[in-house]
Amino acid sequence: MSKKPTPAPVVPQVLIKVDPYKPKGQQCIPDPAFAVKGNQPTTFVFILENSSIWQWQGTSPVVVPGGGNQFPFPSHVQPSAGAVVLHDNNDDKKQYKYEVTVSNKLTGEIVFIDPIIQNQ
Repeated sequence: MSKKPTPAPVVPQVLIKVDPYKPKGQQCIPDPAFAVKGNQPTTFVFILENSSIWQWQGTSPVVVPGGGNQFPFPSHVQPSAGAVVLHDNNDDKKQYKYEVTVSNKLTGEIVFIDPIIQNQ
């Protein structure tokens, strides 16, 4: 009788909506974005609003300056979903400012948004 393989652990996800065009300023929702409670690794998934006009800037458009070992891998774009994924080890209770960079497909305008991730 063969053993069934052990399933890989599931990493909880947090969705963040990125809206580069707002009359009162660009934003990410939620802000702050809370990692999953209990010191669990968390995957942040960034969804770009108005993707017919806006696009992710570069191959790693979400950056956490000073994120150290909490954010051990660069963010990356998942082309099939049009989303950006960022892994957070989430084993401290600190706040991290992060930067999202997008550009306007029509004008070339580059927009920087700087919200917060809260580990818990």
